Amino acid sequence: MMALNRHRLKHLATKGSLRARTTQGLLAKTDQLLSVILIGNNLINTIIPVLTTSIALHTFGHNNLVLSVTTGMVAFLIIVFAEIAPKIVGATYPEKVALPASLILSPLMRVARPLVWFVNLFANGVLSVLQINTKGGRDQRLSTEELRTIVLESGNFMPTKHRSILLNLFDLENITVDDVMIPRRRIEALDFDAPFDQILTQLETCYHNKLVVYQGDIDRVLGVLHVRKTLSALHNQEFERETLRDFAHEVARTVPRGTEVAHLGLSDCDLNFYSSQPLTPIYRLRCDEGPGAPEYIVARAIDFEATRSANRVCFKPILESLPVDSNGTRVLLRRNPVK
Repeated sequence: MMALNRHRLKHLATKGSLRARTTQGLLAKTDQLLSVILIGNNLINTIIPVLTTSIALHTFGHNNLVLSVTTGMVAFLIIVFAEIAPKIVGATYPEKVALPASLILSPLMRVARPLVWFVNLFANGVLSVLQINTKGGRDQRLSTEELRTIVLESGNFMPTKHRSILLNLFDLENITVDDVMIPRRRIEALDFDAPFDQILTQLETCYHNKLVVYQGDIDRVLGVLHVRKTLSALHNQEFERETLRDFAHEVARTVPRGTEVAHLGLSDCDLNFYSSQPLTPIYRLRCDEGPGAPEYIVARAIDFEATRSANRVCFKPILESLPVDSNGTRVLLRRNPVK
């Protein structure tokens, strides 16, 4: 029972195994469990020699040779069949032996509780005199290195890829910022002021799905560009970057600093390439949005016009951009205050 895997035992108990829960209860009271097992074991080991000696005396009389042979045979049988063989089986198959045995040991502990208490009273007294703390050694928590060893030894039960992922998790505590940061000279970024043909070539040959966009100097970061969606937008009829950029700056000047701005139907290109501040996505214009609803919303004009008139009257257009691409005009809407 002491050789059981405590973590597997806990797993079985969680799945509802009665024998596992009973075994857990026994192992939680290790002193009482050992007392019951050792008391029973020593009683049997004492009674058997006494009985065999009595039988030998009654059968053969007071013959010293017979008593010696009988004592030796009984000692040999006890050592082999009551000590060594059962313990080897228990250590080899702890789960198969301990779980069924718990159903027998549990009622025995209840019946022998007074005797166990009396014996443990003296045993605990001796341990107290020797200043041995029996409660401090019950913590079965695993260290990081022990967990790593368990993962390494689970090769037959876990795919190699999953095992590699778990092992990499254990190494996170040893990783520093310098290990994961990309040096500034190796950052692949897009200069907003570069010629249009050069920007288009860089986007078409880029190995990443997102690029950092800066203006003039890498320290002046404008945002992160979604490459695929931007390529789709750039290949439209005419695409005047500065017009939408100016509109975003107008929005930033119009909306008070720190005020939340939402967006309706804008693409990642609009948000990351032109917007000077992050926008919160919404999915429809409604009047009854509650007290936490954003006051300002950037939307395409066609989406605003498609909104039901009952909801459209709750918003007032205060800025408008020119229709410079296939998405058409953008508008900045302000929610009318509720009276």
